[in-house]
Amino acid sequence: IINPHPMILKRYYELGGRLISIGSDAHQPEGLAYGFDTVADMLTQIGFSEYVTFSRRIGNMHPIQ
Repeated sequence: IINPHPMILKRYYELGGRLISIGSDAHQPEGLAYGFDTVADMLTQIGFSEYVTFSRRIGNMHPIQ
């Protein structure tokens, strides 16, 4: 399950949200990176062109490829 739901991500984007990070909260090994193969397409369809990572609390933007 992708969380939050794509409709929530779409609304976030519509309201001006642009900072999005991608992560995995797997509770079992087979769930590790679940959905990563589809997340880039989903985010670009919504309108996102970048995602953010953080290093020492500083955000760094990366293009979605």
